[in-house]
Amino acid sequence: MLGHELLPRGGGATPVGELVSRGTRRVGSSDPAERARGISELLDARARPNAREHDHELATRALATAFAAAGLPRAAHACAVHVADERAVAALASRVPPRDRARAALAGVGAGGRPRFGDAAEAWLDDGKLVGAARALERAEEWDRARALWSRLAAQLGAGPRRYEASLAWLNVVRASLRLGDGVEQRRAADLVVEYAEEAADASLRADERERAFDALEVLVSLGRWTRRFEHALLGYVGRARILRTDRLITSSTATLVEAIAHARQVGENSAAADLARELAELARADGDDALHRRARLEEADSARMAAGESGRPDALIEPTLLAAARAYAEIGLYSKVDAVYRELSQRAATDARRAYYERARARYDGLLDEPVPRRRGDERRPQPIDLFHVDLSEWEAAGSAAEAAANLLLEPECAELTRRRALTAELAGLLCEPELDRAPAAGVALVSHLAPLEVYAMLSPLEHLSRSTHLDVRAAVAATLGRFRFKRALSIARALSLEPALAPHLASSIPQLSFAHGIDPLQRLAHAPDERIARAALTALAELSHRDAGEVLLDYLLAGSDAERRLARAVLDEHPSASLRQAAKRALDSPDPARRALAVHFANPS
Repeated sequence: MLGHELLPRGGGATPVGELVSRGTRRVGSSDPAERARGISELLDARARPNAREHDHELATRALATAFAAAGLPRAAHACAVHVADERAVAALASRVPPRDRARAALAGVGAGGRPRFGDAAEAWLDDGKLVGAARALERAEEWDRARALWSRLAAQLGAGPRRYEASLAWLNVVRASLRLGDGVEQRRAADLVVEYAEEAADASLRADERERAFDALEVLVSLGRWTRRFEHALLGYVGRARILRTDRLITSSTATLVEAIAHARQVGENSAAADLARELAELARADGDDALHRRARLEEADSARMAAGESGRPDALIEPTLLAAARAYAEIGLYSKVDAVYRELSQRAATDARRAYYERARARYDGLLDEPVPRRRGDERRPQPIDLFHVDLSEWEAAGSAAEAAANLLLEPECAELTRRRALTAELAGLLCEPELDRAPAAGVALVSHLAPLEVYAMLSPLEHLSRSTHLDVRAAVAATLGRFRFKRALSIARALSLEPALAPHLASSIPQLSFAHGIDPLQRLAHAPDERIARAALTALAELSHRDAGEVLLDYLLAGSDAERRLARAVLDEHPSASLRQAAKRALDSPDPARRALAVHFANPS
């Protein structure tokens, strides 16, 4: 029996306890076919979400024994590690690759549950896995040895085409150097992070791979945060905002600038904060967002005033900086702050004439009451980024293997018990199916079905790998499963598959499930897919989003799309009325563009 044929197909109604009991008896049989049926039943039992812990452990222990007897030592070892069966783990150690022994050491098997980081690092190195070894050494607080491995990896990656991964490796060199207090090496590595991350972002944009470009820019932001050198973070922020503005993702673009301003203020870069706030205010005014414009001008004025008060600031810059703050305060009606700034200018004046000038300017605001400034909206904050500097390098080292990705997931401390159960099932499915992927399409389909229940980011790499299968059935299984993974990357995979007409029905069912704010950019691209079913699905997802940018995207689509696209959009909007489109239309009623204004009239107040 082939490995994938051992996996259960699901849908059975047999109670879990009965499956465990029957499967345990069968795996002890001398008949290979009977043993295979027993393995399938035990796998079915432990995959059931309602399985009791007792049944789950019995099934996993029986599987360890059965896999060992069937000549599948890696699957047996994975089960033994999961239930901390020290005797079985020790017996199988010589039959599995070093990476499996590394994971057993990290799981603390044989050490009372205490991770053995040094042993894990040595085992990873025996397997040639520098990422795994360096991460183990970091957890052991051996930063000098970890840095040496990150440097070695960075040099290897930098010699090839993997610019993004090289930037991540050098970023880890920076982290280790900060821990070691080595400023010289930290600065050298930081320069290389900037070089490789900028190259990666540019190459990704040329290839229209927006997600990877954003990841590369995120590397620059992280570098700036760790080193407290704002110029590095600024490169990332400005690059992200530029891409988002190009696609008219206004809210996301302004949120990036808000984040950049807060970061600049945090590290004392008040002049940069004032410049960024001025840019934000201009964008908000052009977009007709008066509330954001007023908040940005207040941020600009406060930052400029703080910059003027910095020690060591040249006298020639203090006066123009304070005057800029006064103008910004006056524009938004904070007259008490205007008064305070002119008082300060008057006190700093070098001549009586200049002092008198500022006193007259201050007097113009006597008796004026401050106007209210709207509070900041909560939707200006972006979701927390994934820990790219480790996650993406581990993913690269796993090379798209489901077994490796799931095994790595099991090592994460925050992995919940249900996720751990499902991750072991996915690891076993990978070990059974991956050797057969090229010759047996059913193996790929079965593997996808056992990755799907996890619904975590780490499974997107193996799904992306499977989406490039030569077998249509496997690609179709991936397309049908993507809707369970509510991450922007799932939409990027969908976009790569959208060029294949045979996959359109599967994508059409998945894409509407991927309706979330940070997916607006890939959704608007899918809305232009050549297959109407996919375009309809993407428009449906956009219409159901209560987000400002979704409304702007739909309005642009209706305005600039082809005749066929406009007809399709109107049909979708008839079925799925969009509140965000209605708000976008109301904002466009005063647009200088007659065509946009006419369209806005139609959608601002639908009958």
